[in-house]
Amino acid sequence: MRVYIYMYACTYLCMYVRMYACMYVQSNLLPFALHCVKKEEKIYVQHVIVQNGEFLARKLLDGAHVLVAGNSNNMPEQVRDAFVQILQKFGNMPDASADSFIKTMEKQKKYVCETWS
Repeated sequence: MRVYIYMYACTYLCMYVRMYACMYVQSNLLPFALHCVKKEEKIYVQHVIVQNGEFLARKLLDGAHVLVAGNSNNMPEQVRDAFVQILQKFGNMPDASADSFIKTMEKQKKYVCETWS
């Protein structure tokens, strides 16, 4: 069974939650939404990845696909680093192996970033 992990940050969260909740029920989509609101302490997608690290690392090792959507500034690299970090911690991989794992996913189109500025 193929699992898709969709990581995104969105100002218009309500619209996406309805759309992706329906898709989640009908498929194997695991949406991780992050509402961008002004708070004293900002929470970014990479924080959500680390908070759910054990679960997400297990899904990656089981062959999940990842789509990262959001701002093209620092976010794609920081999200990728968070995935490498959780693979190191929960997948018991050294740094080079975790990085290589994500690179292989990218080459196989199993890790895709859709970004904009």
